[in-house]
Amino acid sequence: MNSQTELDLDTMITDLGALVAAVEIRAYPPNLWVIAINDTFAIEIEHLEAAGVLVLGAELGLAPAGQEADTYSLLLQANALWRETGGLHHGLDGATGMLTQTYRVQLTGLDLPGLHGRVQNFIAAALHWRAIIATPPRPLVDEIAPTENFTRV
Repeated sequence: MNSQTELDLDTMITDLGALVAAVEIRAYPPNLWVIAINDTFAIEIEHLEAAGVLVLGAELGLAPAGQEADTYSLLLQANALWRETGGLHHGLDGATGMLTQTYRVQLTGLDLPGLHGRVQNFIAAALHWRAIIATPPRPLVDEIAPTENFTRV
């Protein structure tokens, strides 16, 4: 990559940070940026020069204890919808158990508004999945304790 392209990508990602109201942006030369969206959530943007893409990545959290199989199944079902989601993928870091989300953005013809739209959608999807993963499963009807207003039949 030439230095002009590096400068343009650095500038684009810096400008992107302002558009997504980032708390902080950190560059890890030559090809990685971390954008903190808030105190508990950040995305990574990695430039894969040989492939001509940016890879967006985010950690979604750990599957709730005792709900791992159901959580993994749900994310695998979402992966099967990659055509409908535009190529959004979910994964599992085998070493840590962290659930992840990734998305590849082609650099050809990419401008700041195009990158902003893709990153906004990526952030929205990641925050949605983080909320799903963090929400305890609802109890079955049999597990709900009767209250003084209702009688169990």
